[in-house]
Amino acid sequence: MPTDSEQIFAQALGLHQRGRLAEAESLYRQILAASPQHLDALNLLGLVALQSGRTEEAIDVIGRAIGLNDRIADFHNNIAEAYRRAGRLDAAVEHFAKAAELEPNFLEAHHNLANTLRSQGEWDRAAAHYRRVVAIKPDFAEAHNDLGIALKEQGQVEEAAAAFQRAAALKPDFAEAHNNLGNAWRALDRRGPALAQFRRALALRPDFIKALRNLAATLADQAEFVPALDAIRQAIELTDSADDKLLFVHCARNATAPADEGGLRATLLRAWSERWGRPSDLAGLTISLIKRGRGAGAAIARAMEAAPRRQSAEDLWGPDGLAAAAGDGLLRHLLESALVGDLELERLLTTTRRVVLDAASTLDNDLTDDVLTFCCSLARQCFINEYVFGYAEDELERARRLRDLLSAALAADAPVPPLWPIVVAAYWPLHGLPGADVLLQRPWPEPLAGLLAQQITEPREEMRCRDDIARLTPVEEEVSRAVQQQYEENSYPRWVDVGHIVQPGTFDAWARARFPDAPVDVAATDRADILIAGCGTGQQAIELAQILPRARLLAVDLSLSSLAYAARKTRALGLGNIDYAQADLLRLGSIGRTFDLVVATGVLHHLADPLAGWRMLCKMMRPRGLMRVGLYSELGRQHIVAARGFIAQRGYRPTGEDIRRCRQELMTVKAAGDRPNVTDLWDFFSTSTCRDLLFHVQEHRMTLPAIAAFLAAEGLVLVGFDVEAPVAQRYRKRFPDDAAMTNLAHWHAFEMEHPHTFAGMYMFRIRRRDG
Repeated sequence: MPTDSEQIFAQALGLHQRGRLAEAESLYRQILAASPQHLDALNLLGLVALQSGRTEEAIDVIGRAIGLNDRIADFHNNIAEAYRRAGRLDAAVEHFAKAAELEPNFLEAHHNLANTLRSQGEWDRAAAHYRRVVAIKPDFAEAHNDLGIALKEQGQVEEAAAAFQRAAALKPDFAEAHNNLGNAWRALDRRGPALAQFRRALALRPDFIKALRNLAATLADQAEFVPALDAIRQAIELTDSADDKLLFVHCARNATAPADEGGLRATLLRAWSERWGRPSDLAGLTISLIKRGRGAGAAIARAMEAAPRRQSAEDLWGPDGLAAAAGDGLLRHLLESALVGDLELERLLTTTRRVVLDAASTLDNDLTDDVLTFCCSLARQCFINEYVFGYAEDELERARRLRDLLSAALAADAPVPPLWPIVVAAYWPLHGLPGADVLLQRPWPEPLAGLLAQQITEPREEMRCRDDIARLTPVEEEVSRAVQQQYEENSYPRWVDVGHIVQPGTFDAWARARFPDAPVDVAATDRADILIAGCGTGQQAIELAQILPRARLLAVDLSLSSLAYAARKTRALGLGNIDYAQADLLRLGSIGRTFDLVVATGVLHHLADPLAGWRMLCKMMRPRGLMRVGLYSELGRQHIVAARGFIAQRGYRPTGEDIRRCRQELMTVKAAGDRPNVTDLWDFFSTSTCRDLLFHVQEHRMTLPAIAAFLAAEGLVLVGFDVEAPVAQRYRKRFPDDAAMTNLAHWHAFEMEHPHTFAGMYMFRIRRRDG
């Protein structure tokens, strides 16, 4: 016959199993009042406490049961779970292990132990217990999946893939297993099967964020950027994650407009307005969409057909006139923030500028706010590209007359139509206008405020910044002075904004992602010293300073104009970890400093002796220092050599007027053979960048064998090239034995087969051999 205590325990257990915890707890306590050493009542009372969120009480009560009998596996499993929830993982591991030892086939204990070890990063021990779980229960799909995760973390990717495959076979609707299998295939460079698994996971769970991201990233690896954009857009709509937005920018930088835009235009507008990345990274896709739009597309066709002549806005843009241009938000963002790197769109804008000049010259100033805003955006683009658009002589003469009218009106304190300063600003910078101060003092429509800040306030601030820039070394060498003069006249490059999505981190994490296997000084992981040699207008230094807020950057350049531009931008962003200074790289060793990272992209090939400058920078690397280098390729730059020969033959000089005229002629010249056309390069589309590209006073080009010889002589090791996904994919296929892609002999053979691979420049990362 059951005793009263047994009946009460059975009743309590039934209530407990039905989830009536408070009633079960009351009965357990009743039993313990009569029998304080009732083991099962103690254990289950502790379990009720654990289920009710009273973790410490659970540990105490179950601990009393273990104190009375430490040979019951269930007691150890329950107290271990309480320890795990309390964050006391070592104690949890101890008791889960004890439970598994007491009952070797105790599946739950082994699984709990494996999961806890996994959370501690002890992947090898976790894998051992996951193996025990699947041995006990071979059809446990979740445990096979967990085993795959542990194996992948240890680098055992083939074995991990097999575990994920087993999980998916056991449970075909297990979306996580399909996603994990896709990741394993991707790690094994089997991207086709990986894509199939990600798509299977999404078919099972359309809102599976990780699978969407992995699908997008793998498509991007395959250079399938349009479908990648679609996948990552879906992820952004679900989570609004910063990581997803950065992946969108990466895909946008390489994609062309798809036939079906879907919601791409709306997402791209968000990317512009919220500044997800560099404007230049969004510009190419934006231009594709603008040209495909009905308004700009038809207007481009008309502009390309028409010879330079007087046209109305309706002749060019259709019945809505300039309102058609004003209604394109992407066009406005592009004009205000990036170079318009497209010949057809440049032709349209050049013609539109003439139309707006006509409107101002004929006193047709009755424009809507939207049209006025568009005209300001056009003028801002002209300032950004440093007035590189071509013009006819009669057009320039009419613009001069309007400028004189504006100056006279300002001097006489007479009324000025808002369109007048806007149009003048589309032909010359307003800070050079007599009466510029008066412009700042007058009230204007809102769109004009940004234009006046761009063309008057900011240039004056740069002039003030010049006085605050340190001079570290003299600039005396002949070539250095010639290069300095070029950049004083045309600071390079002129940029507007950096991305506002920044994920700050440590130097250690940043360096290990870009310099795998390179030892990094522990002392450098927090307060790294970084040298940016040839920083120009500061965009690279600013981006790095945002990513590494505790690093200390020294950014040097020959040109005070470029440095002042950089200093103004840095102040505007509130960054305090960059010091700007004027210095000749060849004399930089005299400052007596060394650095954890040296960045020299786009500067060495402009020195009188690039290798001497490179050796100087190598001496400034600390024993475990790192370096990122950019050098022109002899083979990849032959189209530039040909264009420079054309320029020399025609006698063009490196002046603004000659650069404008030269560009107009180059637009009509087709590149010989299969060489890239210089008119397809972004640097072709502003005065300073075109001068740097085609008119530079000093340019050296290198070969990969020469670079290999230098690295060997200086005890340096190539860590990797910075190349786009299609190039990396082609190289891996050609040289599957070079998984690290660091064999310079292979790269030389690859470049000989694909001469335009490094048409921009060689961009690569190096470290000391003994670092």
